[in-house]
Amino acid sequence: MSPVPQPPVRLEVPPASRPPTRITSTTTPGYEDWRQSPLGRTAVACRIPTPAPRSESRRARPQSAFRSSPAPATTSSTPFATLRRPPRSSPSCRSSCGRWFVSFQVEVKRAPATSARPGTTVGVDLGIKHLAVLTDSAGQVAYVPNPRHLERARAGLRRANRTLARRQGPTVVDPVTGAKSFRAPLANWLEARAKLGRAHARIRHLRKGALHKLTTGVAREYRTVVVEDLNVAGMLRNRKLARHIADAGFGTVRRQLGYKTLWNGGELVVADRWYPSSKTCSHCTTTKAKLSLRERVFNCGACGLVMDRDENAARNLAALVAAAVAGTSVVTDQEKRDTVPGAAIWPPRAAKGCRDGPSGPKYPES
Repeated sequence: MSPVPQPPVRLEVPPASRPPTRITSTTTPGYEDWRQSPLGRTAVACRIPTPAPRSESRRARPQSAFRSSPAPATTSSTPFATLRRPPRSSPSCRSSCGRWFVSFQVEVKRAPATSARPGTTVGVDLGIKHLAVLTDSAGQVAYVPNPRHLERARAGLRRANRTLARRQGPTVVDPVTGAKSFRAPLANWLEARAKLGRAHARIRHLRKGALHKLTTGVAREYRTVVVEDLNVAGMLRNRKLARHIADAGFGTVRRQLGYKTLWNGGELVVADRWYPSSKTCSHCTTTKAKLSLRERVFNCGACGLVMDRDENAARNLAALVAAAVAGTSVVTDQEKRDTVPGAAIWPPRAAKGCRDGPSGPKYPES
């Protein structure tokens, strides 16, 4: 008679006698625990996911390179922002083009800022030859060159696309029947696709940085900024100029000026879409009946003014509200609308659908 098998005995260690789990990082020398370093204290206070320790084997690494760390019950002062309460939402992580992006939300106190030249109005005329032409009410003109990031990188994009097309991807097309079948892509196809994605990401980041530098400088320098209400969707229908217009980012410039002027104590004036800024003479205010796009120099038949087309348009935009803001008396928004035909104040004081955020009021994108 064989003995009856007994179930295995499990020995559990009490929680009090378990050794404490210690997470160390080789990138933080001099600290036994990474949470003791300045960067670790910032990450714990803001609930930033911390990178998991690397394994010796590359195949043994987890799919996600980040894991959440326990957050303390109270918040502390960080060198970046003063947290009055814990963040409203948990941080989110994503991987794009070989880079990790972590987003989290904090509440900061913005000191009231004023523009460097509070009594000056600037007209901004956007274009392709020059990204922007700035003309203020004092008569100073500045030309901002168009960096043309996409146009400069087209040769590299063509090479990357041809390399990707020669690799064996996940889709196989039968040359006779045209039927599609799917398979596992090869490693060189994945590498070529990642290289193409990094090239597009670099163009996107360069464009974003250039537009932020332009709009931040204009919002900090002038109190009143005048721009045109461009029909960008209609301009993109021109197949000869669509790529250049999309690369310039006209809509992004207006959207960024909308909230950056508010941060710096200014305002954005949007001229009417049908205001003839390019057809009107900035000297005698004579309006031409027609002005083709190929005419880059404005010639006035009444007073004989000869000027660059974009500079003339920027002067007209700057003079659009110069009469309303030049006086010493306080002029309300409604008085500006009555004095200057076709001008609108952006952002509106009581716009429908507006909400207040941690960094100030937010307005719907234009």
